[in-house]
Amino acid sequence: FSFYALLDWQQGGAIANLTGWLYDLYGNSADFAAPCTAASCNPGETLGQWRLRIYPARTTRVWMENATFLKAREITVSYNLGGLAKHLFADARTAQVSVSARNLLTFTGYSGMDPEVSDFGSQAITRNIDIAPYPPSRSFWFSLSVGF
Repeated sequence: FSFYALLDWQQGGAIANLTGWLYDLYGNSADFAAPCTAASCNPGETLGQWRLRIYPARTTRVWMENATFLKAREITVSYNLGGLAKHLFADARTAQVSVSARNLLTFTGYSGMDPEVSDFGSQAITRNIDIAPYPPSRSFWFSLSVGF
């Protein structure tokens, strides 16, 4: 057996979760109706109402989140068939079966879909702005390698 893993870790940074802002605008964010516990809340105000009320005062920090993450970019488990290769394939010297996955796991405290995606590319000034982008796709492969 052999095992391969490519892990990617980012510590810190900030991301503007403007997808959360869009959800708040239409009152359908997951915590919109939760009671507001911030010191500046009005009596009976929900969390979503509070975020929208303070936004016109140019306070966007309620949608800023920590961009720390750990991702399992690629994972592969392989098995070398050894002497079985000659029995399965005529004149084969080696054979190996593998199962691989890409973008399998993401560990993060970010409430959006993916703390790494950006609608505006990877330039330093426009990175980490999340306005409903699609996260990277998750892919799986099975492979058989035979050496003759």
